[in-house]
Amino acid sequence: MAAVKGHDYAQAMLGACYYKGWGTTIDKSAAAKWTLRAANQGLCEAQYSMGEYYVLAVGVRKDKVLAYMWLNLSAASTDPNSKAFMQLAKKFREQLSQKMSPDELIIARQLSLEFKPKKETIDP
Repeated sequence: MAAVKGHDYAQAMLGACYYKGWGTTIDKSAAAKWTLRAANQGLCEAQYSMGEYYVLAVGVRKDKVLAYMWLNLSAASTDPNSKAFMQLAKKFREQLSQKMSPDELIIARQLSLEFKPKKETIDP
């Protein structure tokens, strides 16, 4: 399975399947787990989704700092195929920032700067 082998898009799609219940039961925790693996590899769409998940507490606890970090990373993507997600992330990030304290924003921006994409595979 491509998602287990670390293919970021396959991981994001598997996360979407769990989120929507496509071919499986709806499982928000599994959706967040698989989407996070893709986001950790730098996939813009998955980073945007993790931003949403942390705002809405979908399979994860609500966390504005982590939500902002993921939205910030998605907004800064250099993938030319992800322009729509980049624009959505910029708008969502701006809305979220209005609900955050200055200290929360500093932490979230620092986390964004420290982020390093890494391969996410599953050991058999």
